[in-house]
Amino acid sequence: MESATADTNHIPHSDRAYALALLRTHKEVPEITSEKQYELYSYLYRHLLLAASLTNKDDPSYPESIQAFARSRSGILASIYRARIMKWKRTRKQMKSNPSALVEPSAGEI
Repeated sequence: MESATADTNHIPHSDRAYALALLRTHKEVPEITSEKQYELYSYLYRHLLLAASLTNKDDPSYPESIQAFARSRSGILASIYRARIMKWKRTRKQMKSNPSALVEPSAGEI
């Protein structure tokens, strides 16, 4: 009988460790539920990018610089904040264009 789990032996340990750290961090950062929380996440995201002191995109070392940051704990956290921010923006845009589309169904409609 074949195993239902994927064979991960060919995936480098560093890639598996990165994926696990990303998943754990994603679970630890709550979804945005208010404008105040959105502003906080935006501030923290910008702060993490500034603190990383990434090289200019035109610099030949930029690809290595951004990759090292993306795999760091700060980079993982920045990635999660960015994902939460983008989801919040999409949700807000949908609500503005069609407010009734996001209304929870009543008990009788379920």
